[in-house]
Amino acid sequence: MAALLLADQPVLALTVRPPWSQFLAAGIKRVENRTWEPPRGWRGRLVIHAGVRLDYRGFWFGARLGYRVDEDEVARGEYLAVADLADVHRPGPDCVADCAGWGEADCFHWVLSGTRRITSVEGRGRQKLFVPPPDVRELALAA
Repeated sequence: MAALLLADQPVLALTVRPPWSQFLAAGIKRVENRTWEPPRGWRGRLVIHAGVRLDYRGFWFGARLGYRVDEDEVARGEYLAVADLADVHRPGPDCVADCAGWGEADCFHWVLSGTRRITSVEGRGRQKLFVPPPDVRELALAA
């Protein structure tokens, strides 16, 4: 039932651990790796929420690709950006160039396009996809 309700929403949010959330919000990382697919083929505006807990592997990974981020500079517990979820696919020969370097072999690749920053809003995240608070939803629709 919850997946059915989410599938009808034009704007959904996804919590991503920093620094991955920073890379997504900056448009540097255009693919998000998930072990699950959105409900019923959902495509739409996806708000990027920076989680509170850091993923230290992300700092190493970003630096390896030339994107150094300082631990003290990443946003945490905030809604940062909105992007259009353009495609979701498994890795393979048809994998788009955006997946290069960032896409993981055992995950669904959520391909984002048109990433743009929104006014940062503090707030709680959640696991999986969720409906963002009304003020964040309005920012996403206006972006």
